[in-house]
Amino acid sequence: MAKNYGSPLPALVALGVLSHITVFIRIDPISKGPLLGLALLITPSIIFSTLCYFTAIGYGGIAITTATWYGSYVAGVILSMLVYRLFFHRLKHYPGPLIDRLTQWSHVWHVSKKIDHYKRLNSLHKQYGDYVRVGPNMLSVANPAIVNIAHGSTSKFTKGNFYEVARPMTSLHQMTDPPLHDRRRRHGWDKVSLTADV
Repeated sequence: MAKNYGSPLPALVALGVLSHITVFIRIDPISKGPLLGLALLITPSIIFSTLCYFTAIGYGGIAITTATWYGSYVAGVILSMLVYRLFFHRLKHYPGPLIDRLTQWSHVWHVSKKIDHYKRLNSLHKQYGDYVRVGPNMLSVANPAIVNIAHGSTSKFTKGNFYEVARPMTSLHQMTDPPLHDRRRRHGWDKVSLTADV
């Protein structure tokens, strides 16, 4: 008689939480989004094929098992992600709408509906102040002092991974590597005379 080891669902939820904490939390969704999307599409097929090979419960049972197992894992990832973004993220102390603190979907929806996003940001700043969390990893700043701090010659700010969406083609504006940006910006200009002939 085969031993009953219980349901694997709690272990799969825990594996989802562990995956988020150890892997997904360190992956930039903008630059790695296509790879993550591909993994999301392929994984259920791998589970289904593996169960077909190693079990004889029929395609209907295998489909239900695959959906249940994969759903449990994804539920663990999503639960961990939401808890992290609300209570442990480094931007957790900044105010903003709850939906914006949890997901980027509000921004995507406004852009897809061609709603003037700057008007929405303006209303959020009126409600929440100069610093508003408008995404899980995004802060909107309406304080003029930030311009020199972020864009001045002594700034320690770097460009986010958003600028890498056009890789491998990279313009000077899209370069996120400061030394490479500096070399490319100076290229050619070091041979130009800055004194005018009168």
